[in-house]
Amino acid sequence: ILDDEQLELCRDRLDFLADPRLGISADDPGGAERSLAGRIDECIEVKDGAMMDFENAFNTHVKARKDAGDTRDWQVFTPHTGSHMNRYYIRYCCFSWADRDAYAKWGKDSKMNDHWNNNVAKYVSNVEHNYNWVDFENSNWPDDLEFKYVGVRSFKLKPGANAEKSVKELSDVAKDMNWGENWAWSYPVTGKSTVDLVFPFNSFADMELPDPEFSEAAAKHMGSEEKAGEMMKRFSDTYHGSYYTIYEHRPDLSMEKKK
Repeated sequence: ILDDEQLELCRDRLDFLADPRLGISADDPGGAERSLAGRIDECIEVKDGAMMDFENAFNTHVKARKDAGDTRDWQVFTPHTGSHMNRYYIRYCCFSWADRDAYAKWGKDSKMNDHWNNNVAKYVSNVEHNYNWVDFENSNWPDDLEFKYVGVRSFKLKPGANAEKSVKELSDVAKDMNWGENWAWSYPVTGKSTVDLVFPFNSFADMELPDPEFSEAAAKHMGSEEKAGEMMKRFSDTYHGSYYTIYEHRPDLSMEKKK
């Protein structure tokens, strides 16, 4: 949604060091070719006291994009936890590199970049723009999944760590035992070196830990608490800490999802 000038203000440099046909960065947490889908993440930080004005202007801008034939169904999330409650996260999945070029041209030709600058940008204090790879192969996230909140556990990887094998191992066990949860893994291309595990929720009640919890269910499925514990340790050995954030999906600010 941001134009070229605004993207240059982003704090994270877009640095693609490997073959873009694979969608793998040289600093990619997995470190090997996978079946991944590209997601664009934009973080908009709004000036103090301007959130209502921003939302009104943003909705006007969204309508203008729809009328201009925007091909992307941008989805908006706001933080439910944390200390930056004036942030709006605008996301789109999934894109190809060729599509990225065509979309940038559309933004310029349709005058949508000018519309943003003239109507919304005055309420914005900072922007960030990043790319992520969504690992659908190791996720359980149906296309028609409905949710109101997402909980994101971000694992901070150790230098040189490779989490790919452990992510696949955990996901294979979850699928083999028909674990009754939905989840998605993603890997930032730019920004922090993390592996993100996302869970969807439709209410706060849904946020209760599953019973049995994953490790307990995995031990029963594998027939050994020791084997399950070793599997969990192989994953925990790849990171040195984690943090958890809850976001609310904002349909009132999002574009209608395309079928």
